[in-house]
Amino acid sequence: MTSSAKDLEGPAHLLETVHVPEHVATFKSGRAVFVSTEPEEVVHIAAADGRIELSIRFDKDGPVLAFEAASMRLAAKRIAVECDQLETNVRGDMRENVRGRRIATSLGPTLIAGRDVDITAEGGELRASSQDDLHINGKNVLINC
Repeated sequence: MTSSAKDLEGPAHLLETVHVPEHVATFKSGRAVFVSTEPEEVVHIAAADGRIELSIRFDKDGPVLAFEAASMRLAAKRIAVECDQLETNVRGDMRENVRGRRIATSLGPTLIAGRDVDITAEGGELRASSQDDLHINGKNVLINC
């Protein structure tokens, strides 16, 4: 079955709503900057292969930043993140290094789960306390082994 130009035509009103972003600049790497104001205000930076690497969309709640990168590095004296919900998904290992005190506080229940979980106090004390019962459950509970 073959398609004719007539078969590929859509309703005429669709042609009026299509907006091609304006090409603003091309970098030596082949990356290109595009700006669009309709149907929404957005700035895109596309890789040489056309894949969108960085997008800044402006909506009624403010700017929305989306990017895809090989790596990301932040260096600052202070970073503050405030949001309604924070979710991280790490496909490989995750490492956290803190040179000072680390304080984690939750107003709701807290769950730490893993196949094996090790808690080690290197060169100091390890304390567990509770305002209510303290449960240690396991096939065998080994102390000083």
